[in-house]
Amino acid sequence: TFANGCPATFTAPAVTVNPLPVPTLLASTASVCPNTNVTFTAGGGVSYIFKVNGSSVQSGVSNTYTTNILTNGASVTVEATNANGCKATSVPVIITVNASPSGTLTTPSATVCAASNVTFTATGGATYQFRVNGTIMQAFSAANTYTTSTLVNASVVTVDVLSASGCPATYPGLFMMVTPLPTGTLTATENSGTSNDNIICPGLPVN
Repeated sequence: TFANGCPATFTAPAVTVNPLPVPTLLASTASVCPNTNVTFTAGGGVSYIFKVNGSSVQSGVSNTYTTNILTNGASVTVEATNANGCKATSVPVIITVNASPSGTLTTPSATVCAASNVTFTATGGATYQFRVNGTIMQAFSAANTYTTSTLVNASVVTVDVLSASGCPATYPGLFMMVTPLPTGTLTATENSGTSNDNIICPGLPVN
């Protein structure tokens, strides 16, 4: 009604409500070892903003994001925008980053005599593989000790370790000093009959 009392009816304009996108987000794996690549693939939009723990890490038309620097429990989401400019955020994907083994490789002494038995002991893993100078001497097994008597001087012993979740580590090697055994001869001197033929009569001296 206008100020002069005359009535009028206005027709409301038509309003189009565009639908929101329905974003999807898939991870190549949800459980990884440290420094392992994980690829996230998004869908439901024409452009995407990937976020890790709420912080934007990649934006644009690419629907994939790859990273190897996630931490345990990281929450990854994607904000998808459709052709109408409407935006929506996916449900989060939580990534488990399993720890690498952490332990030691020890031996009672790093200096031994040639042909002596030496035992190496590793800790911190589920399975172990021992190497000498890079060559596998004892393949992966639950045995955390390796014993050998065939080391040569300057041998380096290392161990590859796998955790229960399959994450690998290689511990620093042990440099071994192997002392050679003494060499020499033992001779006898005697004067019984023919000298120094090592044939003597009873009771005669041997020097």
